[in-house]
Formats: sequence, C-alpha cells, structure tokens
Amino acid sequence: MASIGATAAAWAAVIGVPFVVWQLWLTRRSHVSSFEVRFVDLYELLLGRLPDDVVMERRELTKPTISELRVFHDYFALCDEEVFYRREGKVSSATWRAWERGMQLNLQRATFQVAWQALRDEERLDRRFAAFEPLYKNLVSQRHFDPKVNAVRRWWLRSSPSRRS
Repeated sequence: MASIGATAAAWAAVIGVPFVVWQLWLTRRSHVSSFEVRFVDLYELLLGRLPDDVVMERRELTKPTISELRVFHDYFALCDEEVFYRREGKVSSATWRAWERGMQLNLQRATFQVAWQALRDEERLDRRFAAFEPLYKNLVSQRHFDPKVNAVRRWWLRSSPSRRS
C-alpha cells in the first residue's frame, strides 16, 4: 500500500511541477504586461499635454515654448526609461518592437527634431540625455536595435566597472 501512495505522490509531482511553472510564468507575464501598460499610459498623457496643432504638425515648431519643451523633455526621458528597462530585460520583445517603431516614427517628425535640438542646446551642462543620444541617432536613422543585454552579460558588466564599454 505504501508503494501505491509513493507512486501516486511521484505522479502528482510530475504533473504538478509543470503546472506550477506554468502558473509562475503566467503571473510574471501579467506583471510585465501591467508594467508595460503604465508606459503607454504615460505616453498618452504626455501627448495630451501638447497643443493639437503641434501634435498634428499644423503649426511649425520653430521656437518651442517652455511648456512645450517640458513635454518633449518628459517624452525623451520616457524613451530613455523604456530603453533602460528593455536593456534590463523588463520589457518583452514584442512590446520593444512596437515602442521602437513608435519612437522611430515620432523622431522622424519635424516637431520632435526641433524639440530635440532645442533640448540638446539647453542641456549641454548636465548632459541629461547623454546616454540616450546614440540611441536617438539609431532611431532617427531607423536602424533596428535592441538594447536588451542577456543575463550573463548583465552580471559581467555589473561585476566590474572596468568591463563596461
């Protein structure tokens, strides 16, 4: 009788372990999706802060106002955060491809380019977007890039500052 109980327990484990792993994967995926949706919501809030004629490019943005520059500053900071979280593996590949394409499309627009140049001119002292600038160039040129670093390389880079390049 004991061997039947042990066999039943072994079979329960064989069946139960994949189920638990699957449930953990679903839970993680749900958390990642919720995390990604927050960025989409922030993006929509940012665009809502710009005048419609600027968003629709009906008005040429030759000299952005301080409030317009603030929105663009927040947009570029959001892009920088998205790149960071993708590099850290917290953003899925599918979402990254959509965000990358959205950034490429926005950064092709004259209003975004004028704002970027104005912000770069203003921020040379603190270099807020120094790390984002090379990525900006990739996005504008519409070259695909994925900033995600695999777990082994991430550990390698964190373990010694002299290895970062």
